[in-house]
Amino acid sequence: MGGNSPAHALHPGAKLACALAFIVTVVSFPLQDVNSLLFMAFYPVLMLALSGIPPGPVLLRSLGALPFALAIGLGNIFYDRSPGFMLGSVRITGGMISCASLAVKALLSVSAALILGATTPFASLCAALVRAGMPKLLALQFSMTRRYIAVLLGESSAMLAAYRLRSRRASKGVRLRDAGSFLGQLLLRSFDRAGRVYDAMRLRGFDGLDRSGGADMEAQQWRLRDTTFILIMAVLMAAGRIYPPARLFAKAAMVFR
Repeated sequence: MGGNSPAHALHPGAKLACALAFIVTVVSFPLQDVNSLLFMAFYPVLMLALSGIPPGPVLLRSLGALPFALAIGLGNIFYDRSPGFMLGSVRITGGMISCASLAVKALLSVSAALILGATTPFASLCAALVRAGMPKLLALQFSMTRRYIAVLLGESSAMLAAYRLRSRRASKGVRLRDAGSFLGQLLLRSFDRAGRVYDAMRLRGFDGLDRSGGADMEAQQWRLRDTTFILIMAVLMAAGRIYPPARLFAKAAMVFR
């Protein structure tokens, strides 16, 4: 998460504003306009180039959103059979196009969120959200959930290891008949661990506000490069949405035909 690249040096508020604007712009594209949607890949490609992050891990993690997008889009294939175009001997229907559009939107949106998280400390993002108007309690909930999710994973891992040591079917996981008691014990252990963590935080002066991100934002002042970055991204996103390059090329081809 730490780094000295131009993307890491940008103000957290600037990166958050651009990422949110990018996701809203991508979602606003019509389902049948896949060609124009592909132009919006400029944002994650540019951010990867500015941050120096290898594209492989980002792409692999973004693929995790594909099953959810395809689960929604597969229904369109059966319900929308309007003719689209011919790809060789295969007829591409409107449902196939909309399904592909949902997949592309999911990949672009998730990749933008991953790059934002990889180049910006989470506490700084929460502080930027608070300055943008999010309730402090909700931002604190996000921060605490992310910070102590490892505690829950540790408790579940320890319980699973103990269950496997006492079970004859060690490689089969938790049996269905034992799942209820397993989850109940996990909930009780999590409550107990959360109480101990909270007591430790109170002893160290925690008063309900997470100021670590605010301190980072105070140390990183808003500069001209942040404003320039937002303006350039806004112009490119607006141009890609209002005047998609694919449509312009198609019109130019029609003129010079």
